Amino acid sequence: MPLIRWFSLSSYKVIRKLDEGGIATIYLVKCIETGEIAVAKVPRHKYVDLIEKEIAILKHLRPVEGVPRFIDRKWYYEEGVPVLILEYIEGAPLARIMRYMYSKSSYILKIFLDLVNIVQHIHKLGVVHRDITPDNIIVGISEQVKLIDFDAAEFIGSVKGVRVYHGKYTAPEVQNGAVTYSSDVWSLGAILKDLAFLHSLPISMSYLNNRLLVKDPHKRISLEELKNYLSKLYLNLY
Repeated sequence: MPLIRWFSLSSYKVIRKLDEGGIATIYLVKCIETGEIAVAKVPRHKYVDLIEKEIAILKHLRPVEGVPRFIDRKWYYEEGVPVLILEYIEGAPLARIMRYMYSKSSYILKIFLDLVNIVQHIHKLGVVHRDITPDNIIVGISEQVKLIDFDAAEFIGSVKGVRVYHGKYTAPEVQNGAVTYSSDVWSLGAILKDLAFLHSLPISMSYLNNRLLVKDPHKRISLEELKNYLSKLYLNLY
């Protein structure tokens, strides 16, 4: 996809390209009227429906502080695709923190507990993320946690969602298009297992394998149980 210079009615100016994936190209943009820095997500033609669904989901999730704020939906006339304008979050993906920055166990657990709270909140609003990976978790410069990239997300009750596969972080049933809350529990378990190994967290591997990373989604623990377990660990570190 070529570099976009202007969006609809010249309301946003492109600063630079941030990323290019299989579904969309991500740009850092600036609103000409307000000066606000934002992110523009421009889909490939065959994924327009996914972006339209993501727009609907992000509008629905406006009450959740841990989700990027929906700003606007624009139209890129030259390509004939919608453009999703989102809050820009200055920070680093958890993937980078996990592998290149050694942090105290208490700091890592605090980040993860914040993430669990975000996932719990979106579940209460009837949304399943379905693609929680370390790259889709941003830790801001003020240590606020944000869960991003909702193009694979679905409202609970959807018959089937897009098939997703990001290795060990993807629940087995999601690879077949299933939409269930416990799929996000699997993803959290896989991330927590990495964190426990890389940052020496006092977490039992058998607990992770037998309570979160269970192939049968009906046998996985609830987010509330996971939060209670981690909260006790966090308090014991002080």
